[in-house]
Amino acid sequence: NGDVKSLKINEIEVWKKQESYVFVPDYIKCSCSYAEVSKKATVNVLTSKDVEEVTIDGRSVTYKVVSGRRRFHAGYTSVAAGKTFEIIAYDANGVASEIYTVVAE
Repeated sequence: NGDVKSLKINEIEVWKKQESYVFVPDYIKCSCSYAEVSKKATVNVLTSKDVEEVTIDGRSVTYKVVSGRRRFHAGYTSVAAGKTFEIIAYDANGVASEIYTVVAE
């Protein structure tokens, strides 16, 4: 319709759909603690506030704010040593980051 605001929104939507666009969090640190005897793993993800959601192996995880950062964590049982967990962070628009990995060891 020629409206400048509509045009900008459409341009943004096209830009987001480009395969090359990947969300890069301001801060993200991923770790995994593993207890070999009990076969329990805890995956921890600490992020900046620009991260709205995190998935760990496809499972959406909620966060708690700790010292100004967002802390996401998930516990797993019956985990074999060497198991790799895939972590993806998402911004408020649902744009995904690259895949981060941690290993239970």
